[in-house]
Amino acid sequence: ARPKSADIGGTRRAAFRMPEQIDAKLRDRVRADGTSKVHVMLDAIEYVVANETQLDFSAHTPVQTKSALFTRPRATAGATPSVQAEVTLDAESLGTIDQLAAKYGAPTRTAFVLACLGEYLQ
Repeated sequence: ARPKSADIGGTRRAAFRMPEQIDAKLRDRVRADGTSKVHVMLDAIEYVVANETQLDFSAHTPVQTKSALFTRPRATAGATPSVQAEVTLDAESLGTIDQLAAKYGAPTRTAFVLACLGEYLQ
């Protein structure tokens, strides 16, 4: 078995699906600051933590239904158009994001990152 990057250090790629509106604001901020998506994402997380911002995850919590064999996400009538963004982070930073997501009660890492970006890019 291949060792986990957390065990050996190194970097990991993390992909996030985000609404087109947040992606557009993210790209605008990247251009304005002359930086990268990963830096803006980390700035957003630091902003939320430093300001002790309360985050709302209700829009990011999937509603599921159970059948005899499967747990299925509820189909949504009008899914929000989204794009995939991928960032490369060191294993320690990704672990920190996961710890913060758990501390803030986020249902997923993506929900935590999107909520932070939403607050930061207002």
